[in-house]
Amino acid sequence: MPPLGTQGHLWQVIFSQGFIGLGLFLTFFLMALARCWRCRTTVETLCTFTLAFFLLLLPVYDTLGMPLVVVMIAIGLLAREQRASAGAGSTSYLEPALARLRAACPLLLVTTLLGAMLGGAVATLAPVQHSTRMSILLTPAPVYLSADDRDAGSDSDDINEVTIDTEAALLVSRQSLSRVVGSTDLAVLDELRERIRVTAVPSTQVVVIEVRATGGATARKLAEGIAESYLLTRRAYLSNRRDQALLLLRQELTELAGPGELTPAGATGERLRRAVESIQLTPTTAGEVIRVREPVRVRRQLEVPVTTGAGLGLAAGTLMLAAFPGWRPIRRRERNK
Repeated sequence: MPPLGTQGHLWQVIFSQGFIGLGLFLTFFLMALARCWRCRTTVETLCTFTLAFFLLLLPVYDTLGMPLVVVMIAIGLLAREQRASAGAGSTSYLEPALARLRAACPLLLVTTLLGAMLGGAVATLAPVQHSTRMSILLTPAPVYLSADDRDAGSDSDDINEVTIDTEAALLVSRQSLSRVVGSTDLAVLDELRERIRVTAVPSTQVVVIEVRATGGATARKLAEGIAESYLLTRRAYLSNRRDQALLLLRQELTELAGPGELTPAGATGERLRRAVESIQLTPTTAGEVIRVREPVRVRRQLEVPVTTGAGLGLAAGTLMLAAFPGWRPIRRRERNK
């Protein structure tokens, strides 16, 4: 994600890792600050200043790269100094931690496996989803190019091209979906929008609607209703656009006409008259359904629930160890050493 300005590292952590990740992120630096805020040595003073400045800038500036490296170097120097002052060598410092980790592995393994199994069970209990697709061939929208646009070499094919964003906005609009569910409740409409996916076939006027539901018949019925309502909404949109194009052309004809003339003469007047005739002959039909795929069963996505459950199980096991430091297997192994 490229830097876009002073958006703040704090918000990037929330966006990337969520609020739980933000809590762990801040806890690490606050724990480091708690170890040095008394400023008893030069290293503690420098680390306190660095962490305070870092936390102050978190909501405003991006601290990825060298700023974060400097903060971690300060924390590392603090840890080395405090360990040396305690008279603990690297061996005596690591061995108790490794022994506690080895003793905690069975509990962490069990909670992780239980969490993964629970996540998989939750995923399998979810209703089976079915998906159906409908392909709609759209009628090109009426387009009028002014003389300036033609002189600039505008390409009408680019303007007539289907814009998937515009068509998707029409399809999931409140006007279209309210006809399908018979309600204007925002919660109901939002729930229906979550089931719809809109794509377009490249270099064509074909829009593909995919609808998911808990049953094949329900998915088919929803897809047919959404397609029908979408075409009605698009027909009204095209009629409105056609009327606006005709109004613009007639205004230009009126402005170019001389005294006593109903229509202007010359090449410009002839071009405008042809444009009016072309717009008037443009069909107002929105499109038609050209292909319907029978509903198919959607494969269950077990990866995310299982992984999430395993992560929650690991976190639960870690919290248990933190809440009960005198857990028997750990205490027994430490006593044996």
